[in-house]
Amino acid sequence: MPPTDSAATPRPDHGHALPSDQVAPAETGRPTGTRPSLAPGDAVPVRWTKWPGTEHWEHECVWLGSDEHGDWLGQRAGTRSWRPGRDVVAGTANVVLVPVEGDWVATF
Repeated sequence: MPPTDSAATPRPDHGHALPSDQVAPAETGRPTGTRPSLAPGDAVPVRWTKWPGTEHWEHECVWLGSDEHGDWLGQRAGTRSWRPGRDVVAGTANVVLVPVEGDWVATF
């Protein structure tokens, strides 16, 4: 994804992609309880933070679904990803897997 020359747009609302009552403690990062009603293609904003909760990357994603591996999110070509001091536009589509267990994600 080639970077754009524009500065990152500040976003005042930082948090999790899921409503706060659906998010597990920070040490797991996994949803708890009943999953909110999501259909494939629904917008899911993704907001990453760094220690200790400082701003990091934000992405415009869509819900793809869940399976035994975890939750799948997609980012369409032409959508934005940004962080303080950087703003990029996706040159190609990509897929993110948030696994059932672990403290990592995979982007394809």
